[in-house]
Amino acid sequence: MTATTTQAQLGYIAPFFIVRDVMPAIAFYKDRLGFEVTFLGPEDDPYFAMLKRDGVRLMLKAITPEVQPTPNPSRHHWARWDAYVYTP
Repeated sequence: MTATTTQAQLGYIAPFFIVRDVMPAIAFYKDRLGFEVTFLGPEDDPYFAMLKRDGVRLMLKAITPEVQPTPNPSRHHWARWDAYVYTP
């Protein structure tokens, strides 16, 4: 007897970006690029956000002040991109 499997349908993929401060990062994606915030938390001191626009999703997370985000190219010259978004 052969088992049949059904593949799950995938909705989207969301790159995860580390930022210094989540609120200015949200403002950039909302005001300059037209994204919409779908989640922001925790409510009392937000440090994590999810945003969407069209078929693109993003996750932003602020880390502790003593640890600064490091762009990929500064760690590895061959790792220049974190995400690619096709815009026809």
